[in-house]
Amino acid sequence: MSSATSTNSKDTKENEEKTTMLAYAITKPGNNQGELIHLPIPKLEQPNFCLIKVLRAGVCNTDLEILQGYMGFQGVLGHEFVGVVKSINTN
Repeated sequence: MSSATSTNSKDTKENEEKTTMLAYAITKPGNNQGELIHLPIPKLEQPNFCLIKVLRAGVCNTDLEILQGYMGFQGVLGHEFVGVVKSINTN
């Protein structure tokens, strides 16, 4: 592989990391399995909202019930987390 290709791949990965976030999500209701997916980083469009970079996320009993199939759900799990405020919309 040429160094130009290697550099371009690295640049693409770095650029992807700046515009997307990694999330654990239930993508198919009823399959009782989640997967890691890339999602766009949310935009701060609402006044007085903030963007938090999640450092650690916990699993609560509701998340376990979703994974065990007791609740129909499609979306991102992990609402119990610790993070750092990255930006605030003060408008």
